[in-house]
Amino acid sequence: MPLQTVIQKLARFNISKRLEKILKVFVFSYFAVFTLSSLIQSHNGYRLVEIRNSPAPIVDNNSNHSDNENVIINEFEKLYPNCNLLWSNSISQKSVQSAMNKSDHALASVLSSDGKFPECVNYFQKRVHLYSPGEITEGEKNFPLGFSLIVDRNFDRVEQLFMSIYRTNNFYCFHVDKSADDQFKAQVSKLASCFTGNVIVASNQVDVVYGQVTMLIAELVCMQELLRFSSKWRYLINLRGNELPLMTNLELAAVLAALNGSNVIDGPSSITFLPNRFPDQLPYGLTKYTSMPHFALSYDACHWIIRDGRQVTDELLKTLQPFTFQEESFFAILQFNHQLKFPGGLRINISDPMYYNLSASYYTQGPFSRYHRLAQNDSACTSGRSQNHICLIGVETLPELINHSHGRQMFANKFQWNFQPMAWDCLLAWNYHKVKTEKATAKLPMSHYSFLDNVKLQYLRKWGEEKL
Repeated sequence: MPLQTVIQKLARFNISKRLEKILKVFVFSYFAVFTLSSLIQSHNGYRLVEIRNSPAPIVDNNSNHSDNENVIINEFEKLYPNCNLLWSNSISQKSVQSAMNKSDHALASVLSSDGKFPECVNYFQKRVHLYSPGEITEGEKNFPLGFSLIVDRNFDRVEQLFMSIYRTNNFYCFHVDKSADDQFKAQVSKLASCFTGNVIVASNQVDVVYGQVTMLIAELVCMQELLRFSSKWRYLINLRGNELPLMTNLELAAVLAALNGSNVIDGPSSITFLPNRFPDQLPYGLTKYTSMPHFALSYDACHWIIRDGRQVTDELLKTLQPFTFQEESFFAILQFNHQLKFPGGLRINISDPMYYNLSASYYTQGPFSRYHRLAQNDSACTSGRSQNHICLIGVETLPELINHSHGRQMFANKFQWNFQPMAWDCLLAWNYHKVKTEKATAKLPMSHYSFLDNVKLQYLRKWGEEKL
């Protein structure tokens, strides 16, 4: 079968969702090979989501929508003091339990009772100051970021995540699961259409199934489309719908700019207990590595994956295709095999005895891109609940997020929309409060330098001139 048709068939091939708790699933046996080259097809009719020619009323800090504005702002500003007590541990256990039992989210949905997204003008009237509580700094303007959001359900959660990370100078790609319901697809498309010039919905949609190669393909689709869309963004951060930022956009831009092109990939992790993830041998003599599927990749790294390094990435994807959880190995293999000279990747042989101390730091000082806690069962989690061996974030997780993880990890994962909603609401309110107040000092907390020191250990930039 011609490779050009593989991705087209995949986009049309619709299989049912597997239960997320099944850790080992079969990849598409229908396809003999599945390479990256099938993703980088060029065709004249390439169409991104339609973007208005006339400007939409994105954010005007001088606008006067006093009635709507005050109601929306007060939902966060009234919530913040109570949330502050939760993460400062200055609250009784009875009050903590009350917060845990709260069943409704603080921020009202923008959708109508029948699930329709409002007209853009009405939408911005409801959300205007939540999108831009402060002016964008020159540092942010000079360092635009790219974001890919892989989503499949729960529009309110997706919209609030997007709201927390949106800036007019950044670029955003939504990959909406092919198997998502039509109403959700329409909601995301309408949201994207309200923003001129920096938000797209991937035109090539795949049916994302947990543990299968489609999880990786969805990431690559948005990577490809953002490369086509703009060359201005400096880093690409991948997101799912079940996480929120632990850094503001100002902090993200400052930290990533300081990395000078180095990538952020959590890992590598041990592959000893992952026999079903890899073949006996990888192409090009590459060493097997795995990591969590979260990253912040430089523009040059993304360009290499989709274009300059196609021969390597095609062959690697073809080799990994029959196995599982490819998104947890594909990027790690590129990042940690120093001989590839992958842009922003490792520049030393991590297995070399002379770098023993550095190698040890990989396993003890991460993760950097995400807060997440692995657990064998629910009882190992502060919240008392886990999903796919990752602890869900609850109200009692907030002190650790705010007092420890802020500045050490970029995003918090994972939330479940109907599990202790106040945890989500409070982190959202905290982020809003930080954005609103940080412009007064424009200084990063000291904890950010811990983040930079850790990453600096991983990514020594001068080829052949490494010094510990």
